Amino acid sequence: MDYNKIHNQIIDRAISENRKRGRDCYYEQHHIKPKCMGGTNIKHNLVLLTAREHFIVHKILPIIYPQYRKELHLALHRMAFSKTENMNRDYRIGAREFERIREEIGQAISGEFNPFFNKTHSDDTKKELSESAKKRFENPQNHPMFGKSPSQETKEKIRQKNKGRIVPQEQKEKMSKANKGKPKSRQHVINQANAHRGKKRSEETKNKLRVPKQKYECPNCDQLIGGMSNLHQHLTKKHQIPTGKWGRILDN
Repeated sequence: MDYNKIHNQIIDRAISENRKRGRDCYYEQHHIKPKCMGGTNIKHNLVLLTAREHFIVHKILPIIYPQYRKELHLALHRMAFSKTENMNRDYRIGAREFERIREEIGQAISGEFNPFFNKTHSDDTKKELSESAKKRFENPQNHPMFGKSPSQETKEKIRQKNKGRIVPQEQKEKMSKANKGKPKSRQHVINQANAHRGKKRSEETKNKLRVPKQKYECPNCDQLIGGMSNLHQHLTKKHQIPTGKWGRILDN
């Protein structure tokens, strides 16, 4: 198939029609010579295409110019999946086309082709990203998983992926520091109790448990309680808050 010919026919037809944007027709602006190849915004390098023509052109450009494979596949990916309220795209992508584009973009930006290959964020950038995420999710409803629960299939995939994974000591310490002092929900307590039921403790674990327990302040009476499990018992017995006892299976 002559992809160059198809590309030129689409562009030449659009130019010959001297298209104008209006209420009755929807057009998208296209760079005849892609910007990644040195194209500019000059008038002679711009043409108006229908949404379908625009997608077809971006679909065949990576084939015509394989030396710009990564950049042109990125443009195709945006064409396929990016949408805004102002867009009126009249094409639908089938399952095979969806899979093909996903695979191609994955190959185009993997390994050394990835612009972030062998790079890492600076501490300042990490801090900015963290603050931005905290601000964005101040309202829990803004989180994409709000009110949703992963399917059993997804949970199993996550479990299999993490099976046998060794967590570095540095990461363990960060997780411990982040969760230190946070009260556990009732369901969390139940899940942990069920997960450890019937398991034998190692001598190392037993020695850790012999260390004096960390004290927690009761949020209702400001009393200091030794150990999270005792705090849960205190909340249940004294304040009638149904958090449950550590290690006890509770009914919903």
